[in-house]
Amino acid sequence: MRLELKYNIAATKAEKLFNELKNIFSIEQNSNKNIPYENLNIYFDDINFKYYSEKKEGFSKRNKLRIRFSRPLGEKKFTRQQIEIKKRRGFDAEKEIYLINNYNNKIINNINNFLLEKHNLFIKDKLFATVGVRYNRTSLHSAILPGVRITFDTFVKCFQDFYNIDKQKIFFYTLSPRNCLVEFKIYKSFPLLLKKIIMKYNLQQVTYSKYAESLEKIYNTNYKC
Repeated sequence: MRLELKYNIAATKAEKLFNELKNIFSIEQNSNKNIPYENLNIYFDDINFKYYSEKKEGFSKRNKLRIRFSRPLGEKKFTRQQIEIKKRRGFDAEKEIYLINNYNNKIINNINNFLLEKHNLFIKDKLFATVGVRYNRTSLHSAILPGVRITFDTFVKCFQDFYNIDKQKIFFYTLSPRNCLVEFKIYKSFPLLLKKIIMKYNLQQVTYSKYAESLEKIYNTNYKC
């Protein structure tokens, strides 16, 4: 399990925070490159939106399932394709990962069958794709503070064209482009350095969920139309 703390701050403050942290942290590699990368997630839920409801009703124990694609910024080929089942218990979280070797749109249409046939994982509820989210991420790690990872997410936007993930013509921002979502992911004890950083930058913890925010944005927009 890991502790996850999120902070929605101005991009200008995030830049100052990043410049201070980079003295002891390094940019984490993605596809053997120490550069920021793009994440693209397709989230799934059942017909009753069970995963969404667990989040909105504040369940301490809740899950969510997504397909995640990742690639270094500026590149076309995705270097990571996998299904992730995230299980949260309060502020603690763990993640199960199921690799996708040959991705195709059939997986979106029946993710239950894929997980059963390729990974021998049975999911009781019939799942369907609900919303997609893409964003840029810079991830930091440090040999001095093992077990600590800090991510900076920007340009968070959602979409619903799951079959043309690189050619969406319609998308909506769920986080202002002027803001940055900073997350501390801590696997061991909480370092004193991070506590001082939180106080110095007056960071106020939030419960921002990319899935919930994006789903509400898509459905509220469609309803108004």
